[in-house]
Amino acid sequence: MSGPPEDMPASELWLALQHLPRPGRLVPFPGNDPTGRPLGQIFMRVLTQEELMLSASRAEGAAREMLGKAAKKEEQSIGYENLYANASAVEIVCQSCRDPADQNRPVFPGQKQARRVLTADQIAILASLYLKVQSELGPIVAHMTKEEEDAWIRRLAEGGSAFPIAALSSDMLDRLLISMASQLVAYRTDRSSAGSPQNESSSV
Repeated sequence: MSGPPEDMPASELWLALQHLPRPGRLVPFPGNDPTGRPLGQIFMRVLTQEELMLSASRAEGAAREMLGKAAKKEEQSIGYENLYANASAVEIVCQSCRDPADQNRPVFPGQKQARRVLTADQIAILASLYLKVQSELGPIVAHMTKEEEDAWIRRLAEGGSAFPIAALSSDMLDRLLISMASQLVAYRTDRSSAGSPQNESSSV
């Protein structure tokens, strides 16, 4: 459901946050075994802010370690950016991919082992799947039905407050604005038609 958020007392919010299950879902692992059969599924969970910061820190360390001190200064910018981007993807994959039978257990023992075994395509697919899972299960509203769209419009009209729209993605915010504008134009057109004088040819 992508409808507008409901109110929750501040005293209950932190308690509720601590007991919320970590969002995630089963996704297919990219690739097949030697017989051509799919490799199976893994559980991919959405990372916390702390996990993302830790991933960024580890990715920076890995990039600097691989680049080495011997690299020329003019080469460091391009080399570092490429290495960091790849290391960051590996870190996010390692953090988010979990054993379906035990979601506290990571699928990969570490980023060094993962990057030695996984292909670049497998890392790219898993990183893309993570972004999809994060988008679909996160609180940012990126998809909504026409009914949910109407519910957002009613909520904004009734509350007179702009704070709920912080949960909307930029695409959904644009869509909501266009929908509200089109409804306003239709409303004004209907009022204008209803209030216009009758055509003289129709008078008796």
